Amino acid sequence: MPKRQTEQLAIRAARDFDEFYRDRLREPEENNHLMVLSFDAKGIAMLHRDLREATRKKAEKTRRRLETRLAPQADGRGRDGVLDREVAAHDRRRAARRAYKRENAERRPRPTNKRVWASIVHTPQRVISDAFDEAFRRDPEQRRRWVVLVDGNKDQLARIKQAARDIGVEITIVLDIVHVLEYLWSAAYAFHPEGSTEAEQWVECRLMALLNGRNGGEIAKSLRAMVKTHQLDADDAEPVENAAEYLVNNTRLLHYDRALADGLSIAIGVIEGACRYLVKDRMARTGAVWSAAGAEAVLRLRALRTSGDFDDYWLFHVAKEHERTHKSRYANGDVPNPLPPSRPRLRLVK
Repeated sequence: MPKRQTEQLAIRAARDFDEFYRDRLREPEENNHLMVLSFDAKGIAMLHRDLREATRKKAEKTRRRLETRLAPQADGRGRDGVLDREVAAHDRRRAARRAYKRENAERRPRPTNKRVWASIVHTPQRVISDAFDEAFRRDPEQRRRWVVLVDGNKDQLARIKQAARDIGVEITIVLDIVHVLEYLWSAAYAFHPEGSTEAEQWVECRLMALLNGRNGGEIAKSLRAMVKTHQLDADDAEPVENAAEYLVNNTRLLHYDRALADGLSIAIGVIEGACRYLVKDRMARTGAVWSAAGAEAVLRLRALRTSGDFDDYWLFHVAKEHERTHKSRYANGDVPNPLPPSRPRLRLVK
């Protein structure tokens, strides 16, 4: 089959994605189940003609890649902020937890009714609003607790709060603990060798302090004091300052002791995993460069398979295709049967 025809078939196959989910209702969960939303972003290499204006200008200024060697860095073709646009919505049984070390790990409730999807053609605000619409369809009376996991991006936070205001729902925002850990690990290597037991213990000490309710500003203050104590120069102190600034800016979202006691999620493992198996495994293959329409279609079809909705969607899509191709062309939508009402009798001719 020709490549262009295959691409067009994929685009046609995914055309009813938004309408399918707009009308799809799921079985309601009990009120003690959390309604959890999380968002993330993942870049995709795009064809030059489909780049955003700012990204296209940046790509035009990039030096042409040599034919006889690999370029050391990306050449500006990635579409910025593609997946402020990746969404994961799921339900999770609410169960109080506590801070613990690895050897005392507790079994956590698993996500249920998980749905993931992504878009590069819709605006970030549209995708986030769609996620809240999905949550509203699951909990129209807002009897459950809505939890939104974030990574600290200010623009994303503003869009989330706007979407919540538009629906009129009260949400609990929790900063992803994994992103906090990344900053702490970077800071740890300013004081201890990479991969050392001392660095691991240093990070674990501050992590447990956060999980047990210590204020992020207090930890940031202690980090800055350590910079002076160890007399770090500007370059060595930079990751420590970045970690301190991140903790100060997001102090109001760091009440992990309350979150654990209330049985809330504190890590965006669901969306981080989706970034890999929904987007990266297919879209980031070596040499792959995508058109906007083609990438959107593939992301939609993969989202349907990942969310377990593909079979139901295909029945819906076939019905919509029949309506567009046949019913819309006949009066009152009455499509005549092209087959005769009964099989004609055959006469044997010698």
